[in-house]
Amino acid sequence: MAKKRIGANKRQKIAEKRKKAPKKHRGSKKLLFTCLKVVFLLSVVAAAGFWGAKKAIAYIDKFDFLKIENITVNGNKHVNTSEVLSLASIEKGVFMLDLKMSDIRKKLQKIPCIEKVSIRRKIPNTVTITVYERKPIAFVNIGSVYMTDRTGFLWPLKPNTYWNVPVISGLKDTVIDGTTRRLTGEGLMRMNGFFEEVNRIDKGIPLGIAQIDFSKKDIVRIRLESIPVNVALNSGTIAVGLNNLCEILRTMEGTAEKTPGHINLCYNNIAFVR
Repeated sequence: MAKKRIGANKRQKIAEKRKKAPKKHRGSKKLLFTCLKVVFLLSVVAAAGFWGAKKAIAYIDKFDFLKIENITVNGNKHVNTSEVLSLASIEKGVFMLDLKMSDIRKKLQKIPCIEKVSIRRKIPNTVTITVYERKPIAFVNIGSVYMTDRTGFLWPLKPNTYWNVPVISGLKDTVIDGTTRRLTGEGLMRMNGFFEEVNRIDKGIPLGIAQIDFSKKDIVRIRLESIPVNVALNSGTIAVGLNNLCEILRTMEGTAEKTPGHINLCYNNIAFVR
């Protein structure tokens, strides 16, 4: 069989194609080599930076002004400074850079009445611990009496402390993480909702509330500090009921009428007094 002849133009195209192929291959190798070289250089720079940083830290540690000599505690009103320092366990003479701040914060937040902790290094030689204590808005009676804040966190009463806050009953608590006690979500909503309504009422006269009872779902019962009277309010119209109560108390001022033992304000614009 006769061989098929290839024209001159075809041979030229094939030759050009062959010339291009190796160039492309060489270009890929060159690109790969360049990438590897960049990665190697970056690794060298990173390693140099790491060892340089270690040497710098070792050098800095030689300065005496970075050794802890003074530890101050701020913000504590009901937690003893000695208790804070004991739990923090910061030793004098230790370098500031060796101080494990997160560990210290965790230790101090184990004190129930501490909500937040801030720790700062101050040159020369000083570490400042600032504690933010919880602000109770009520005592809560759940078999034993605890204090609670706006978040529903519960913590035991601390001896020799005084708070002018009401006593709440009728709410339930739950245990979180095996140790932390909090009000349930429903109880927290009822408590905070009540105090929001109290803030909305007419401030014409002081209305000191000594006790709050949430035992019934649709009714809130309160007892005042100044007058030994039990007051029943509708849970849905607390602000209206409290304003009506203020009006009743204004009317009673200066009169010789006997102070009532019970006032029922669960109905709009109607008060049952006995």
